[in-house]
Amino acid sequence: MKFLALISFWLFSISLSAQDTFIKIFDLDAPGSAFYNSTLVDDTLVLTGTVKNPDFFQWGTSWTQLDTFGNILSHKVHFDTLEDSYLFSDEFEMIHTSDEGYTLVGSLFYRDFGFLLKLDREGCFEFFQEYPDSDAANYIFQKVLEIGDGYIVNGMKQRPSDNYKRDAFIMKTDSNGNKLWEIIYGEYDLYDNFPSIHKLENDELLLIGYTYTGATTSSSSEVPFIGEATSKHKFLRINTEGEILEEWESDDYLILDSEDSRVQSQMLFDEEGNFIQAGSKTTIEYISPDPEPFAMFHCQITKRDADFNILWNTPVGNPRGRNHIHEIIPTQDNSWLGVGTNWVEAEGENRGYYAGFITKVDDYGNHLWTRTDTAFYAATYGTGIIPHTLNSVVTLPSGSIIATGRIENNNENPPRSYGWMIKLDKDGCLTPGCHPNLTGLNFSDLLTSFEVFPNPTRDYVRVEGRGAFSTEVYDSVGRRVLEREAFEDSGTLDFSSLTKGVYFVNIQTDGLLILSKKVSKQ
Repeated sequence: MKFLALISFWLFSISLSAQDTFIKIFDLDAPGSAFYNSTLVDDTLVLTGTVKNPDFFQWGTSWTQLDTFGNILSHKVHFDTLEDSYLFSDEFEMIHTSDEGYTLVGSLFYRDFGFLLKLDREGCFEFFQEYPDSDAANYIFQKVLEIGDGYIVNGMKQRPSDNYKRDAFIMKTDSNGNKLWEIIYGEYDLYDNFPSIHKLENDELLLIGYTYTGATTSSSSEVPFIGEATSKHKFLRINTEGEILEEWESDDYLILDSEDSRVQSQMLFDEEGNFIQAGSKTTIEYISPDPEPFAMFHCQITKRDADFNILWNTPVGNPRGRNHIHEIIPTQDNSWLGVGTNWVEAEGENRGYYAGFITKVDDYGNHLWTRTDTAFYAATYGTGIIPHTLNSVVTLPSGSIIATGRIENNNENPPRSYGWMIKLDKDGCLTPGCHPNLTGLNFSDLLTSFEVFPNPTRDYVRVEGRGAFSTEVYDSVGRRVLEREAFEDSGTLDFSSLTKGVYFVNIQTDGLLILSKKVSKQ
């Protein structure tokens, strides 16, 4: 397993009220990067995601440890030894394990197998297991759950023996990732999925998902037209030996124009045993000048009783083809917070792009607010489209919200992707008293605002930028080692008295933190 211990990276950051709230863009000094998962361990934020090898086409996985002000404490990258690429999607999961390490699941690009990767508490490699299957044409490893002396992994496999539809699978491994048993579950010629999995008493497992006919917007296809497409909810209770103990399924329902929705991500429970679900309702729309209709998905948060009957549905965002809530979590004030992707209309006829959004709904289904961040809409660039998403979210004891995701800057040549983070107060605001439903800020130009050199250095560091700015320098554990200095267009920092190691130059302009650059002192 190739391993890069602490690679150099750019970290752009905008802070709109000291460091209590901010937007930060992370450029890992690589052709591409993204964040997919986050977890809060005590007062430390741990992120996992992807990073692209700068030398050739290969994607690895990144592990990043930060404080709650967005300062990086540790960063590690792992690549496949056979030069394959690790693939993660918005549904692939990372968990914090009982030994204080981390386990995540994903897929391999060329070998096309699913995998389980284990890291220790410092993000260092422990083991990697891949799972070939001669009867699977495609793998989607979604969830991982620690149970007893091993792990439960579940997802979907596209199987030629099932007319190339996707069947659900549930697999148990030992503590080293060796497969002990596997269940393939699905109805013939239908799509089956269990995106939600929970531990019950006596180490039994409850899986919640759906069966789906598939659909198309063209009536000439062999796949059912969307107006005829159906789905039904499914529950599966199994034991740790892989034996199915109980099955339940709902009646079929038509997907089009139904208030019901499939389980889209991890389903949660409240204290009364009700279900809280992220999903979407489906409608049909025509977008001129295309004569074919489009399936549109309107994200919604749904509460169901113990018998799975709908108590309330709360739609959020705008309907569009790729809208999706990637994660939903409870908050300290008995509400529900979701993050994902939402379509934003842009200037010009039929123009728009996908943006990260955060939404909050109270326990009675009342919509409190939805924030769709247009911070990276670059109207002055070619297409002006910088799609971005939010994949994961945590809340702090103060009620503050930290969400992370990825940015795809198609205006660079070649295009590049970045991980990004937004920290908000409990009301979804960067500035107190805001109206969070839409931001008009545009931070796209900050990707190339400042240069910091030489790097590495022995004595001095030169900072060149635009207009008035100030700097501070921190070491790798967040201690300030050089005080604030003010400059105009450029300035020089004296590193000669600092010991050898890694430092971060934080740059502010007009009171806004813009850039933090890693510098190595030799």
